[in-house]
Amino acid sequence: MIFDGRPRTREARARAGESHFAYIDQSARPEAARIRALLNAMAERYPAAERDALVARIRTERSHVEAVFELFVHEWCLRAGMRVVAVEPAVPGTGRRPDFLVEANGTPFYLECAVARGESDADAAVRSRREDVLRAIDAINSPDFLLGVEVEGAPENPVRVRALTDRIVRWLGGLDHAAIAAAHPDEVPLYEDHLEGMLLSLRPIARQGTRGDGAGRATGILSDGIRTAAPWVTIREPLIRKAGHYGTPELPLVVALNMLDRDARLEHAIEGLYGTEAWEEYMHGGGRPIRLPDGVWNGPRGPQCTRLSAVLIADRLGPWTLGQRNAMFVENLWAARSAHVIDFRVMAWRRDGESLRRQDGISLQEIFDVPAGWPERGGAPTDP
Repeated sequence: MIFDGRPRTREARARAGESHFAYIDQSARPEAARIRALLNAMAERYPAAERDALVARIRTERSHVEAVFELFVHEWCLRAGMRVVAVEPAVPGTGRRPDFLVEANGTPFYLECAVARGESDADAAVRSRREDVLRAIDAINSPDFLLGVEVEGAPENPVRVRALTDRIVRWLGGLDHAAIAAAHPDEVPLYEDHLEGMLLSLRPIARQGTRGDGAGRATGILSDGIRTAAPWVTIREPLIRKAGHYGTPELPLVVALNMLDRDARLEHAIEGLYGTEAWEEYMHGGGRPIRLPDGVWNGPRGPQCTRLSAVLIADRLGPWTLGQRNAMFVENLWAARSAHVIDFRVMAWRRDGESLRRQDGISLQEIFDVPAGWPERGGAPTDP
């Protein structure tokens, strides 16, 4: 079991940068209770021998997102009528192990899970330092003021957050509540700090109905300028890396990819897989649509990553979004081993000779049997 049945009393929403697991585990909101019940039920259907290891990863913030996605993919297989033969099966010729060995319509295949965050490892480290700052600010005891937080850039080195929060508390202590409440927002005094390359600006917002509440979150408004690279670019790296992990597997290899980039859309996936759409003009007039050789499967020398048979792509799939997100399955036109019999029940682009043919599917809401508006609306899904 991932979550225990103890009573919860916390009604507050998540703080900036708070652990995903900690909030779901502590919250008394009905939505969080539904998520706990759903994840516990999924974990009960996960193979018992490997369950404890997965639960430990779900409870750890560093691996939480990836582990929850693996739990979802396992459940997805069951609800699509497949059989999960093994967790982390051995692959002949390599010491690396994919997440699952699955059987679909009598055909076994390897299934690996991956997450595309839209950032490199270095970018992730920068984001982590930035979130440390935002989390510390949000935890400040500020009974008289909420804070409008604006950041530009990100810290190049770790920030001494204790010293930072001490400075902010002293600044707050010198503010006059009545004067701030009466002032125009553009006329209130600002707190500015340069933090290892990041500019932090704080604007005080006088509390009214919540004045005296120092236990709640201090952040009232958060504005950031962090943007990611083009979404179709960010999915390539994890897929190319996974495609080469297992040598030349004797079975089809499918990667389930969760696109977490907030700008990502499923239509971006085709460009990431088969190349950016472009227009080729002829010298004497006219032209034709082409794809540039910058995709996972379409490179400068032609077809590549042929060991990757297909990709199952989800759009920002998580416990809070299970009823709203979509997914699709895309086959590799040049796959060494066909994935044609594998059906996750979502919309699919199927190999049809030298082109792709669209096959309709159903929504993730239907597959996981959660109500529309999940998790705000109740109702427990049935077992697959």
